[in-house]
Amino acid sequence: MATATVRHRDLGKAAALAIRARILSGDLQPGQRLVESQLATELGTSRGPVRDALTHLAGRGLVTMQPRRGCWVTTITVRDVSEIYALRRHLECVALRHVVDGQEQVGPLVAALRGRLDDMEQAQRCERHLDIGLADMALHRSIVEASGYSRVLEAWDRVGDETLLLMTQLSLADSTRHGPSGDHAGIVDAIEQRDSDLAVGLLERHLLRAEGVINESLRSAPPSPIGALTDASTNQPRG
Repeated sequence: MATATVRHRDLGKAAALAIRARILSGDLQPGQRLVESQLATELGTSRGPVRDALTHLAGRGLVTMQPRRGCWVTTITVRDVSEIYALRRHLECVALRHVVDGQEQVGPLVAALRGRLDDMEQAQRCERHLDIGLADMALHRSIVEASGYSRVLEAWDRVGDETLLLMTQLSLADSTRHGPSGDHAGIVDAIEQRDSDLAVGLLERHLLRAEGVINESLRSAPPSPIGALTDASTNQPRG
């Protein structure tokens, strides 16, 4: 029985990773209904692990579930963006200040962040928007993770996934508008100089600017054929 339970849990995790990847790649689009039986067939598993996966992804903000209405890929609204970025500013700035002021060594983190900058620049040159977004969010996550604040990281992981979903929804990574050689590189330089006030100030301004760019894009973006099936005010499928 215990072995079967572990296997079921592992299948659920694998299904969650597969569905998450399809959502963030745009293969499963915002507003699109998610049918357990169909996903189970496509993933070569049973409905139980898929159900567990969808419940997990709902907890990460990527999927919306309602009793008797079904399940669908979440559509991010302008109101959502405000909440997401307010949380990101708070979580990331708290983590960053702790990293710069509270840790003896920042060299390994700086090296890792510069690697993320290289990844972003390479993705920009190739115009791979999803990869830009993934490298961008990996950089921000690295800062939060370096703080050692596990609860902060847990909270950040949800808004991080929601940010990636938003980038996919708009086919936009915020770094395509104000590239890594600007905001991100300045933040990394300030970390290396151990100037917490400068680093936090740059990070906060970067996130505020990203929020503004995304809100502008979100308001002007035409609804997709699938997204149009979703009532943005309630994040529920129409009809």
